[in-house]
Amino acid sequence: MTTVLLADDHRLFTDLVGAYLAEHGIEVAGVATTEVDAVARTRQARPDVCLVDAAALATGSAQALVARLARCAPGTRVVVLTAAADDPGPAAAAAAGAVGHLLKSASGHDLVEAITRAARGEVGPVPAQRAAEGDTAVARGASVPEGEAAERRRLTGLRDRERQCLELIAAGASTEEMAETMGVTVATVRSHVRAVLAALGVHSRLGAASFALRHGVVGPSRAPHDRPPRAG
Repeated sequence: MTTVLLADDHRLFTDLVGAYLAEHGIEVAGVATTEVDAVARTRQARPDVCLVDAAALATGSAQALVARLARCAPGTRVVVLTAAADDPGPAAAAAAGAVGHLLKSASGHDLVEAITRAARGEVGPVPAQRAAEGDTAVARGASVPEGEAAERRRLTGLRDRERQCLELIAAGASTEEMAETMGVTVATVRSHVRAVLAALGVHSRLGAASFALRHGVVGPSRAPHDRPPRAG
């Protein structure tokens, strides 16, 4: 049975989520309501997944907390579940070592799926070093592994609007921010996001953000908190 540590400062929320997960065959290994407790319990219990609202618990940077959790128990997969879409956003969460990023407005089905996929190790960021090495190899004219070459073909096959959508996903923009930036409706943004995920062969925004980081579409320095402010 998949085990999950819930790291969130709202006990009513964790009680409700815990009950829902139990109904779907996922065991809650514990609840942490502070950053110190989250790190200690993750290290001690070593659950399959740590489900954390990093923005709510972090005493400093939310991204730094994700990184601490990812390091303290290597066998535990970190999934960010947050109401703050950009603290950290998908790209920043991936760079810190998270393998999932979900908004609290998501459905229970989406949450169970994210936890299940994370526990199986199906979703995960690629280290920035590997991305940099891959770009250097291409610049030198070195051969690119077939899998990576196929990924690059998927990337170049994106339409202009889809490419813009991917850049905004990687920068941590919310659906509403993407709609404003692109000058389209929220429904259209969602359609573009679905098209991007399908074209890249990924299953989540985190997967798309990791893909973008891996292939230099956007670098770690363009994490959400580094986005330029909106005009006006």
